[in-house]
Amino acid sequence: MVVAQYSTIWEIRILPFYLPKQDYDQQANFNIIINALKDLGIEATCSGRNDILVDNKKVSGSAFKHKIDRSFHHGTLLVNANMTKLGDYLNPHPLKLAAKGIKSVRSRVANLVEYNPNIDHQVICEAIIKRFCQHHNQYVEAEILDQEQLVTNSYLNKYYEMMANWDWRFGKTPEFTHQMETRFDWGIMDLRLDVKNATINDAIIFSDALDINLIESIKEALLGCSYQMDIIHKQLSLLLQKNSDWEKPIKELVEWLGNEVY
Repeated sequence: MVVAQYSTIWEIRILPFYLPKQDYDQQANFNIIINALKDLGIEATCSGRNDILVDNKKVSGSAFKHKIDRSFHHGTLLVNANMTKLGDYLNPHPLKLAAKGIKSVRSRVANLVEYNPNIDHQVICEAIIKRFCQHHNQYVEAEILDQEQLVTNSYLNKYYEMMANWDWRFGKTPEFTHQMETRFDWGIMDLRLDVKNATINDAIIFSDALDINLIESIKEALLGCSYQMDIIHKQLSLLLQKNSDWEKPIKELVEWLGNEVY
């Protein structure tokens, strides 16, 4: 039985429960978190969407995966997140990213520090570990794994390397369309990328640029390209071999895409 908490830079806690399938109890996992929050003076409830709410505001969301012999419960906790930046990601321009995958249900959200200003990463970890041990009627010392320890554990390191791999994290993303537009002094760029399995299958460009060959060459460079900015950069840079006069527009295009491509 394993429960782990990881801290991210924006004060969002990641809470994965990894359990043998015969010991997996989804509601029990929720109860562990809810009771831990209760110990910290926060009354929380579980919604029908598998969210954890405080004052009808979402403080935690979850996702699940089941394999033959084990089950995974992956959740988040908003501790002290930057709500401005969070709002930017939860409310993109409707034309910017039209996903054809599973759509998340938008909910009002809140930080846990709004209900207990003394909460931080360590406090949350200790409360959840305590409730986890109580639920399973046994206490074990929490083990903190770092990269040095992972290297010595071939079983865990195999999974770490797999999950750190770009193809595992991004290569199997749902099909989506990313539309973006801007204006350069050499012309308007209205670009739509159709992406599937992290590969650009189609690139449609509307532009009033006078150099038609430049626009066609950009489209050709993007087709079949991996949806990774470093790969896109390399592909577009190759266009300078065809025409050195394109150095300025290509440089500006790459800089713009660097802020747009995820």
